[in-house]
Amino acid sequence: NYGAAIQVKGNDLTIINSTFINNAATNNEDISYGGAIYANASGLIISNSSFIGNKVHDYGSHIYLSENTQNILICNESSFTDGILTGTLQGSGIYILSDYNITISNSSFTNNVAVNGGALDFNAIVSKVEIINNKFVNNHVTGNGGAIAFITSTINGLIMANNTYDSNNANYGNGGAIYTNAKLNEENSTFTGNSAING
Repeated sequence: NYGAAIQVKGNDLTIINSTFINNAATNNEDISYGGAIYANASGLIISNSSFIGNKVHDYGSHIYLSENTQNILICNESSFTDGILTGTLQGSGIYILSDYNITISNSSFTNNVAVNGGALDFNAIVSKVEIINNKFVNNHVTGNGGAIAFITSTINGLIMANNTYDSNNANYGNGGAIYTNAKLNEENSTFTGNSAING
């Protein structure tokens, strides 16, 4: 139920030049977390890696970040594609349930499916978030935020710039590309062909 490929608790995890394909955390009898990776860690660094076709029954088709506080996620030059939700809870390519300092740059999120936040779903008070120079393409949700959902109401130090949002969709909810309850500044980014029932 916890990270079909990797489960880490309390230690740093660094992933470089790696590929995760068709891993599945899909136990229907209990809640499952992290189709590829479950991280309850001090630091998670991902570089030049690919996540393809990973699936989860409940939270985080590719990665689930657990509720430990003051952790670090750095994701650079990586791709997250065809993440699959098999249940009816949250899904999302990367599901964030912790106070992480987060930097996501030069990466792509394509064809991921979830309830909220097809690519990224934030469900914690987050200290620092930088989302810079990424591509979010053709991600789909049944709820809010076709590409990104900030479900939390407090995000400190949010920087979003030079991103591309193309053909993301919130089928029955809000925010075809982005849904937020927090203050949001997005700079020098491109939005094309995103759609939602409620805008």
